Amino acid sequence: MEKDMVHQELKMIQGCISRMSQNSFYLKGWYVSLLFLGTNVLIAKQANHCYIAFLVLILSLAFWYLDSFYLKMETLYRWKYEWVIKERIRGNTRNFYDLNPYNQNMWIDSEIKKNNLDIWHYSISKTIWPFYALGIIIAVFIYGKGV
Repeated sequence: MEKDMVHQELKMIQGCISRMSQNSFYLKGWYVSLLFLGTNVLIAKQANHCYIAFLVLILSLAFWYLDSFYLKMETLYRWKYEWVIKERIRGNTRNFYDLNPYNQNMWIDSEIKKNNLDIWHYSISKTIWPFYALGIIIAVFIYGKGV
């Protein structure tokens, strides 16, 4: 097997990892922008505080889920990257150029990692839950106190 082919495969997987990470970053920016824009518009229209709390809650939950999804996909591609590095050195050409992140044949210790496929496992990541939990706490505060 040629080194260039393995390097190309690793570049493709690294591109997927970078894209998932970038999507997560952009998602946080969209979340903050929509949160402030939506609440400011509703406050300017003197909307009921329940509507404002509902908007903040829905945005927080939706973006929390999407961010968790991107973190999960990034992790799956990292597992694939580890497998390719380990197995291509041994001369294994199985699943060459396979970018399906759910292909468990391309995971090291796939039995252990199968338990980490639940998206809720990723939603409580230390990089995600504080960011979106704050939005939910704000929604509860707005609903309880009013604006």
